[in-house]
Amino acid sequence: MVWGRRLLGLPLVALGAIVAAEGFRQCRANETAMRRGAALPRSRLPHILTLGIVAVGVLADVLAEK
Repeated sequence: MVWGRRLLGLPLVALGAIVAAEGFRQCRANETAMRRGAALPRSRLPHILTLGIVAVGVLADVLAEK
């Protein structure tokens, strides 16, 4: 069942890359807002993580039933 591990691992690696990129973008946006004295922008990271983890969980459940 090596293919199942890869099927679960690859989306998690991709999710990690997306979170890293979004975290960097959020950091830059926060720095810009602080320099300007503006309110900090809202983060999309909680939504991204929630959707990604739920999707991988559903995939794991589907694979476990086979």
